[in-house]
Amino acid sequence: MHRSGVPSFLKSLLRKRWLRWTLFAAGGLAATYFGREWWAERQWQQYAAEARARGVKLTVAELFDRPPVPAEENFAELPIWRAWRAGTKTLPRIPEGRPMLSRVRLLPGRPVFDLEKFRRGMVERLWLTGAEAVGSDAEIVVRGLRKVDAELQEIVQGASRPYARFPFLRALGGPFYDSNLNRLFPVLQYLELKFHAELALGHGDIALAHWQAGWPLVQAAADQSTTMQLAAIMARRLVDAVWAGLDRQALTDAQLLAIEHRLASESFLRNFQATLDGDRAEMNREIEGLAADRNVANLIPPSQPDRLLLWLYSRQNQWWRKNQLWFNRHLDEVAASVDVRAERWIPPAEPKYDPQAIPGDWRGLDLGLARLWSYRYRVEISLYEHVNLRLAGLACALERFRLGTGAYPDTLRELVPKFLAELPHEPTNGEPFRYRREEKEGYVLYSIGLDGIDDGGLEPGPNFGRGDWRWWAPRAVPKAARQP
Repeated sequence: MHRSGVPSFLKSLLRKRWLRWTLFAAGGLAATYFGREWWAERQWQQYAAEARARGVKLTVAELFDRPPVPAEENFAELPIWRAWRAGTKTLPRIPEGRPMLSRVRLLPGRPVFDLEKFRRGMVERLWLTGAEAVGSDAEIVVRGLRKVDAELQEIVQGASRPYARFPFLRALGGPFYDSNLNRLFPVLQYLELKFHAELALGHGDIALAHWQAGWPLVQAAADQSTTMQLAAIMARRLVDAVWAGLDRQALTDAQLLAIEHRLASESFLRNFQATLDGDRAEMNREIEGLAADRNVANLIPPSQPDRLLLWLYSRQNQWWRKNQLWFNRHLDEVAASVDVRAERWIPPAEPKYDPQAIPGDWRGLDLGLARLWSYRYRVEISLYEHVNLRLAGLACALERFRLGTGAYPDTLRELVPKFLAELPHEPTNGEPFRYRREEKEGYVLYSIGLDGIDDGGLEPGPNFGRGDWRWWAPRAVPKAARQP
């Protein structure tokens, strides 16, 4: 051994230039790799601290960390729901009068609710026999619903409770979507059917009570954060019921006012913010779980040409942190575009985190994971349902005006202040909704939609294409002359 303590064979090796360059390059690569790993982790931790300071909930545990509500104030703690969760009580399947919607979509034309199909379904399934199956569609349906009258009455009486917070039934480490909420939809369908049948019989107060009882179910779905689509579908059914009531002209001024107040208290923009919180927490959990396993097998299509390269990227923690940071900043940008209090949607003119703007050569590499989640469709659903609520409230005010004067107003301004404290506005530009009075149809009421173009009430194509979001006037257009 040499006096310096370095073995002679190592000294001879280090004299070789190629080896020195190899060791230098390997050290540089290692320093670069671990430096980038450290920097990516540091950036994420800095973002997480800043986000939590703003009140953002990044994890499922943080999402669940909320103060409990008194059981006596919680709609979800009614005996029927406790028995439901325990598996000791169920409701019979309602005879389908129309197929359940599997997703939120635009339905051109006026809503349709056919009591005759439900009546036929009840008779075919022997819910009613003999003399019970004789009468009008509405009479037979009301008789059939006596089968679940006790349950519906309990729900109606408990609907005034201020909270509708169903428990999350799954562990924090797994998906927190409560599949039991899917069973709320048949309950809503019972309430909806009861509304239509009682309204057809002229029992407006009974119909209104069952319609009001449907909204806690919508709130329950919205409260779970990841079930906004279910909440949107249920809200759409209740808004369709409002149109049916206006179409029949079977609601009194007081009943219309009650509906108007209820619709004004609901906000799908507020529900959208809650949904972003839930989606953020769930996706952060999923990303961190995948990062721990370094597993992207389910995320990479077998036909993707750069599959091997993406797999190599995914072996690095920095790749996952980069995607996670991009995804969370994308959600920050989406959330900032919605002002819940002002009921406005103001998207950035030049978004910094737009999945559609990622260059094609890099979509499957550095930002391959982030591009999988874009929330524009959720924004569209929320805005569409929000507009539906506001147009339905306006339609109630228009009907109250007609009941008081004999005809619809020439402009929406005539509704203020007697029938409305102020006019609701377009979430896209803050202007009043479009309205014009027509002799043939009574009136045309609509929103200009996401494209910001006034198409005169033209309905959109599929998937929120170009066109306006229209509310249809009642078909029974009053012929009485307007009173001075």
